[in-house]
Amino acid sequence: MNLTTSQIDAIQELLNIGVGRAANVLNEMLDAYIHLQIPYIKIKLPQELQREMQTSFGRGRVAAVRQDFSGSFSGIAELVFPTDSACMLAAILTGEELGTPDLDAVRISTLSEVGNILSSRTKVIDTV
Repeated sequence: MNLTTSQIDAIQELLNIGVGRAANVLNEMLDAYIHLQIPYIKIKLPQELQREMQTSFGRGRVAAVRQDFSGSFSGIAELVFPTDSACMLAAILTGEELGTPDLDAVRISTLSEVGNILSSRTKVIDTV
């Protein structure tokens, strides 16, 4: 898929709006300030994505929430964390002690819910 710079910028702005909405939902849920980094768009072939993931995260384990989307256009969005960061985020969100750096069912469910919040708030793209 080849997109122009203007098209990428437009999609980027829509994502920024959606992420801002998601941050507000998380702020209200946790009664705390949540800063979400502005997402960026990259169009990659699967091999390129694999190389980039290895560069970003090394060969260590990662936790990812995958969201398929469809509508005006379709694709896959992934929220990816190093496993230790994912465990820490889940512990903060559930109010539990960090304890072991493993992803148990509660932590996986918590991260999945964060992914759902982000996904539902970024559906603004489908209104184009």
